[in-house]
Amino acid sequence: MDKKTKEEYIKWYKTAQKHVNDESVIPNLTDGEIIANTSKMDWLMFVKATHEDRKDAVNYPEPNIYLAIRGKTLQMGLTFNNAPSVDKLKNILDKKSEIEREKIVEKLLALDDSYYTLVNRKIREFWGPAPIYEEELEIQTSKLNDAKFQKIIKECMKIREEGIEHKKTAKHDSYWEGPTVDLVYVEVPKKEKSFFKAIDDIIPIFKLCVDIKSNTELEDLDLIEKIKKIDSWDWYIEEDRGGLAELLKEKFDIEISTQKLKKLMKRLKKK
Repeated sequence: MDKKTKEEYIKWYKTAQKHVNDESVIPNLTDGEIIANTSKMDWLMFVKATHEDRKDAVNYPEPNIYLAIRGKTLQMGLTFNNAPSVDKLKNILDKKSEIEREKIVEKLLALDDSYYTLVNRKIREFWGPAPIYEEELEIQTSKLNDAKFQKIIKECMKIREEGIEHKKTAKHDSYWEGPTVDLVYVEVPKKEKSFFKAIDDIIPIFKLCVDIKSNTELEDLDLIEKIKKIDSWDWYIEEDRGGLAELLKEKFDIEISTQKLKKLMKRLKKK
């Protein structure tokens, strides 16, 4: 990346940071830290304050916001860029995520027609070179509904299964192929007014997406529902009595660790 491009990324990052004024989303970074968060593929990740660096954020099971400078255009996206984050997006269809889904869909449907949702195939032949992205599905974001969310998740699962098969015949053991989803993608002119509008549209959706329940959270909710189906379950909880693990095994054939059960009992006590 040449000096001029680096300076542009620094400029637009600092412009975004000043506009948003929320360090939990776009933290205040030095010029060197901003460039460290820029990919080999020439895009900048807005790394949350809770992450040490771009590498940490890339591997975290949460979506990320990115910015790519392309000539006179700025490309921005809210992306689920790894397997754990795609799994989290998949949970948006779970009935226990209904509240989060309704809030997210409300924001998505309010976007103008310049926003798109993309499913890409991410291919990494071996560790070192930047991965290749191939677009597999494009949907206008304001047209999303439950059926189209199902289509997105189905496409992701198809890409993942194909990736597993392709790995069997790949030249390198580190070969990886899987889906990524840009839930929101937009291209705007390189002007502050357009940039600020895109940021103001994307960040509220990003915050809601971070709150999508993980697989572990959904499993915990399922266990809590089952505990509540046990006769006098609240007596066991309030009195810290033993026997719940045995009853879960007997009634639902579920084996649960002592540590996990204590965590759930503590959670139920607070309700």
